[in-house]
Amino acid sequence: MGLQDVTPRIALLSVIGWAVTILFIMGGVSLWRREYGRGVLFLALGAGMALIFFRRRKIVLAITGLSFILVNAGLTAVFHPSAMGILATAGSAAGLYLIARWVTRNHPNLRKSDWQTLFDHDP
Repeated sequence: MGLQDVTPRIALLSVIGWAVTILFIMGGVSLWRREYGRGVLFLALGAGMALIFFRRRKIVLAITGLSFILVNAGLTAVFHPSAMGILATAGSAAGLYLIARWVTRNHPNLRKSDWQTLFDHDP
């Protein structure tokens, strides 16, 4: 299980998941700044992409989004610590842990080698 196991389809879905996460973040920030038109546009684009590409892959979207936030907020929290950065990092890590626990509890027959089946559909 490594980079040699990543297919072009999995890589494309990962990039699209990162884009959806960025659009949701941009939409939230725009709404926070009272730029309602841009905020609604970004949120609508993110929701549209999520519905089109992740309709049957909600677990993958959640894992992709949380890992993106964990990596980017974690790097920022290390070099420029803030309460929001530390909370985003800890929340993302906790979310990933809870998703992993939920999937293993509800689907005990999945093995480590079955991780690619999540990109086909939710088990």
